[in-house]
Amino acid sequence: MSHYTTTELVVNDVNSFVDAIVECWESARGHKITREDVEVLDEPDHLYGFQNDRRDQKANVIIRRDKVGNASNDIGFMIKDGKATAFISEFDSSKYSQKWQGKVKQRYSINVTKKAAIKKGWKIEESWVDGKCKLITSKYVTV
Repeated sequence: MSHYTTTELVVNDVNSFVDAIVECWESARGHKITREDVEVLDEPDHLYGFQNDRRDQKANVIIRRDKVGNASNDIGFMIKDGKATAFISEFDSSKYSQKWQGKVKQRYSINVTKKAAIKKGWKIEESWVDGKCKLITSKYVTV
């Protein structure tokens, strides 16, 4: 049985976080998932291993093993008090590594920034150079 390792990141906007997971998923596994493939729960639920064994870990954002890949475990994130604790099995950490989690964190930050700028009436575009994102803003002009 592969055990889960945990990492933490700051998350205050669950919707932007789920969007980040969906947007980064293909880079890890080579196939896409949709928002509907990610469970967002009011009450945390148990994660399950590749043999359908119930694990002690619980999460309120879960990608079930059938979406993760063959012989995979559920991947979960427990979001509480502005922090997301990731539960990713040793087996799955080869694809959903610290590097992948860094991409999710970066995409989450971009999503939150863009959402805030748009809310304040700014037009915002992404420009990528050498793996770094530059956000270009301009104020909407109303006629």
